[in-house]
Amino acid sequence: MAVMAGVNADLGRLEHAIDWYRCGLSQAAELSMPPLTAHCHLGLGQLLLATGHSAEACNEINAAIDLYYSMGIKFWLPQAEAALAKGNKTI
Repeated sequence: MAVMAGVNADLGRLEHAIDWYRCGLSQAAELSMPPLTAHCHLGLGQLLLATGHSAEACNEINAAIDLYYSMGIKFWLPQAEAALAKGNKTI
């Protein structure tokens, strides 16, 4: 799902990409896959920022950051924190 979201985002079909990330979130939660859940939250948040939904975007990005911290995944934290800072500037 995250791959399809990325492909749609790259093609400029942001609404489709958002739908794919939401679908990915649902499946990742159902399958108990926290790393994928975090990645979907981050991707969804970044797309919501791009479409002007800053408050919702910050909620998604915060969810990703919380999951990354809880799992000790540090690789994605700088990207997530930068996206959150960008979102906070637009609120």
